[in-house]
Amino acid sequence: MKRVSDFRDRLWVARGDEIANWWRRREVVTIKQKKRESTLTILVDSPISVPGLSVFVTVPRKNAVMRIVDISNTSSVRVKKIDSFRSVLIFDKHKEGKTVLSLVFDDGR
Repeated sequence: MKRVSDFRDRLWVARGDEIANWWRRREVVTIKQKKRESTLTILVDSPISVPGLSVFVTVPRKNAVMRIVDISNTSSVRVKKIDSFRSVLIFDKHKEGKTVLSLVFDDGR
């Protein structure tokens, strides 16, 4: 327990039924993407709110920085870099309905 407590904010602990319930909520979400020129558009459609919804994106080049240039509603979305090839969109407060995000990728230099 001492070793686990050292992780504090980096450790997520949940009961099995909580995890199963989150996945049940997540499975009703549909995610579509469309690439046009230098912009990637992602459509997230959900009939219910899903707290902690995340969408992983493989960036087009090593170390490219993903940036949101437009969002269709008031969902709170953060971009977090995972590694040189992947980033994640984290919806802190995803509302039910449709969200359209427009993303661009900078060189990161």
